[in-house]
Amino acid sequence: MDINNIKEYIKTSNNDNDIYKVKISDIILNSSSSDYITIKIDNINNTIEIDYTNLLRINDNNITKAIVNITYSDINKIISLEE
Repeated sequence: MDINNIKEYIKTSNNDNDIYKVKISDIILNSSSSDYITIKIDNINNTIEIDYTNLLRINDNNITKAIVNITYSDINKIISLEE
C-alpha cells in the first residue's frame, strides 16, 4: 500500500486513540468481511504501524502476523492530503 492509499484509508476509518481501523470490505471489492487492518500512529517514536494480518489471511490462513513499520520525520506531511 502506498502512502496515498494509506491516507485515503485513514480518512474513511474509525479512529480510536490514534489506531485507525480499516474494514477489509473497504479494501477488497465485493468483500463482506467484518475484519479490519489497523494503522497505528505513534507520534512519540515517529512511526506508523500497519497490521495487514487479517487482510493476508484471506489468501493464507497460516499467516500469523503481517506488520509493516514506517518511520517518518513530519507527520503533518503524511496525514494531510497534500501531495
